[in-house]
Amino acid sequence: MNIAAGFDTRKLAVMLAGACAFLQLYVTQPLLPMLTDVFHASKIAVSLTVTAASLGVAAAAPFAGHLADRMGRKPVIVWSAFLLAAASFATATAPNLNILILWRFLQGLCTPGVFAVTIAYINDEWAGLGAPRVVAIYVTGTVLGGFSGRMLSGLIAAYAPWPWTFAVLASLSLLGACGVAVWLPDEKRFRRGGRAEQTAQHAGDLSGWPAARAHFLNKPLLATFFVGFCVLFSLVATFTYVTFYLAEPPFGLRPAALGLVFVVYLIGAAVTPITGRAIDRHGNRVVLAAAIAGHRRRLHHPGPQSLGRRPRFGDHVLRSFHRASRSQQLHRHSSQTKPCPGCRDVSEILPHRRQRRRRRTRLRMGSGRLARLRSLYRRGANAHRDGRPPLLERPQNRTSS
Repeated sequence: MNIAAGFDTRKLAVMLAGACAFLQLYVTQPLLPMLTDVFHASKIAVSLTVTAASLGVAAAAPFAGHLADRMGRKPVIVWSAFLLAAASFATATAPNLNILILWRFLQGLCTPGVFAVTIAYINDEWAGLGAPRVVAIYVTGTVLGGFSGRMLSGLIAAYAPWPWTFAVLASLSLLGACGVAVWLPDEKRFRRGGRAEQTAQHAGDLSGWPAARAHFLNKPLLATFFVGFCVLFSLVATFTYVTFYLAEPPFGLRPAALGLVFVVYLIGAAVTPITGRAIDRHGNRVVLAAAIAGHRRRLHHPGPQSLGRRPRFGDHVLRSFHRASRSQQLHRHSSQTKPCPGCRDVSEILPHRRQRRRRRTRLRMGSGRLARLRSLYRRGANAHRDGRPPLLERPQNRTSS
């Protein structure tokens, strides 16, 4: 089987374009706690590195679509991918936080030319031939790119200065842009001007942005915009905030561990192809309604303590993070030659396993009941040894003479 026979390479190029688009869009999320120390800035200031990229995407998306209708899909995708790699290399040279935010904004300006135009390419080339499945492959690429960028940024920042993060990811973006330029074939079903603009021209409207006006009057398209806004609003805000939360006590996670938090993105890479097949079988409305219903049920589901059920997988993950942070605290305190003033002993910070077990038993059973059980156990042990039941000795007051 010749993979270069056209159809398979198109899917591979589409997935690679999605990975390149989202490889660096949210790359600073695992680095935010570290950037607050590097630039001596507030959390809001360093969070602008994420906000600036998102604003660049929002500002350039309409222009990217209009440019793709004029020049064609593939030229815009390829040139945007190379410009994104160039802006990423420039980000690695930022001397301060303001320049870093500026380069992040330019990265956002180059991103819609890749991911937004790729969606248009898919709808043109696979029209009526399983476009939802190809879109699912593309979304899988975006998920893999978003996960890889976050994970690699955390791992690189743990062992090298933070500019190396953007340099390495820019090199990967450059390789991805070369792959898209080679494997993505020229469009065959592209009609210059776009459907909405052609309809407006036939109607006699030649002024301004007829395609944009037609899109904003399309109610199903506006509903799609609203769904995308809600999903990214909650997703980006959650993953931006959680890095600050996990970097503080009692967790105290480093950039490498913060990058591994985004392993949950791989669930999307596994679910997206299944969703594409479900859309082909049941339609967009049914699958979208089922996804929203499942999300609402998960948000309004009570906690495990109120239901008396066993903890879920997410509870075990958070507990593992807590134990890892406590072990890091133990290692840091044990490696200090001179304990800092006000610090407690290591045995007080992390008690022995037997002490913790006794503490949990005391809290669960109560001190009085536990004392009675201990006395009965001692009485039975002494009776077995001496052959007679001894009297329970009352605890002596140590302060008495």
